[in-house]
Amino acid sequence: EGAFAQPAQYGGVLDLDATIRGTRESPIVTGHITIVNGRVQRVSYEKLAGRVDYTNGMFEIDLRLDQEPGVWLTATGTVPLSLMRKTMPERPIDVAILSSPIDFGLVEGLTDVVRDVTGTMHVDVKAIGTSHDPHFQGKLELADAGFLVNATGAQYKNARASLQLARDRIVVNALHLEDRRGHALDVQGSLATHELQVGDLEIDAVARQFELLRNEFGNIEADATLSLRGRFDRPRLGGA
Repeated sequence: EGAFAQPAQYGGVLDLDATIRGTRESPIVTGHITIVNGRVQRVSYEKLAGRVDYTNGMFEIDLRLDQEPGVWLTATGTVPLSLMRKTMPERPIDVAILSSPIDFGLVEGLTDVVRDVTGTMHVDVKAIGTSHDPHFQGKLELADAGFLVNATGAQYKNARASLQLARDRIVVNALHLEDRRGHALDVQGSLATHELQVGDLEIDAVARQFELLRNEFGNIEADATLSLRGRFDRPRLGGA
């Protein structure tokens, strides 16, 4: 991948030791995996290592990513294959994700909405529920982040956020974002969630000369004091 265009999305050197047995309909896989000198987009890491077992439609994982000495992320628990294949029967999920402050740029390997991502994030989250209706508990914190939004061309900096994840709700304790000139957007509120869908909204946002668009179509800045209520698919917007 990427021989004649942009660099490959992922890179590294793989060492794999696995045993496959059982039947074609019900395979059983046990193994250890190590990736060294790895990369997600332009963010590098030293090593991803651990155990991955598979049987009866369920993955048992115990993985650790070390970006550099003292900077790490772990994922431990059970993940059903039906999380990726919605046509399969619903199965339980139970996986814990924990990290030190780690490079926020790793999200570039998961989405093409943003690029040039910088900053650090700290994750302490447990995913529970089922493959069709997962829930998240814990917290996610972001510091000194920056990124460029591909669709609008707007670039942001000095982003910080504190999110509390409950079984059916995401609470934004604080979210602060500055455009390229330092004009700020501040957001507080909460989102109800169910089956990976957003439900009830309670969001308040304040912006001062905040840049929303900067591309070939023009430039847009906004002064806003807004309140979002209701449901995600039928929101009620008030303010100025």
